Amino acid sequence: MRNNLFVLLIKLTENDKRVIFVLLAAIIVILVLIAFIGHLVHKLLIWQGKKINNYVKDVVITGVITDEKEFKKYAKKKNWRVFYDQAKIPALIVVIGVLFFVIASAIQGHYDNPFDYHTGIGTVLFVWDFSTIITKPETGIGILINFPALINTPHLTTDAWVSYVFIPTVFVGGFWYLYCVQGFLGRYIQIHKLSQKIFNESLEVYLNNRQLPNGEQQVVPPQNTPLPFEEKEEDKK
Repeated sequence: MRNNLFVLLIKLTENDKRVIFVLLAAIIVILVLIAFIGHLVHKLLIWQGKKINNYVKDVVITGVITDEKEFKKYAKKKNWRVFYDQAKIPALIVVIGVLFFVIASAIQGHYDNPFDYHTGIGTVLFVWDFSTIITKPETGIGILINFPALINTPHLTTDAWVSYVFIPTVFVGGFWYLYCVQGFLGRYIQIHKLSQKIFNESLEVYLNNRQLPNGEQQVVPPQNTPLPFEEKEEDKK
């Protein structure tokens, strides 16, 4: 196996080796970007989740809610209301974009692929033909590795005006809507975390009482006993 691989590397031309190097570098860059985006999404999920604290802390601190089940019901209802208020505008933008595409295409009398590089948003992008990377030589022996052929350079055309409006509109609305969905999920996770931290013992005990090492009970004013969603002084600095 190693001998065959060594022979194959010897047979590769300098151009083949350059193409392989570029492809490997591209794969590494893509993997790094995926890892970075995943880390960013995770951080954003936590950051958005903590926003539910502002909606529930007053009813907990004042003792209006003293039961875990009641807390979850109240917090989830708040979460849905926040999601509705945040998501209605981006959802409306997406609907308007889709209706525009359908109506405009119907007026034109034909429906074009909005991503095509002839009559779609692809006209303003660089487009490569990756089907030409690996080809067989005329002798039929071995393979040839080539750079992908550039088949389109950015340009504007009136044939793609519908896509120029449709794609950006749906992209902005869709991305905005996904951001709202992520916020909803983050708050949902935070609700379960808070319910477990606050109601693992009775709320009254959590707020007012602390057990001393010698078994005596120490009563602590609620304002001096921070809840899980209250920031510590060092966190604020």
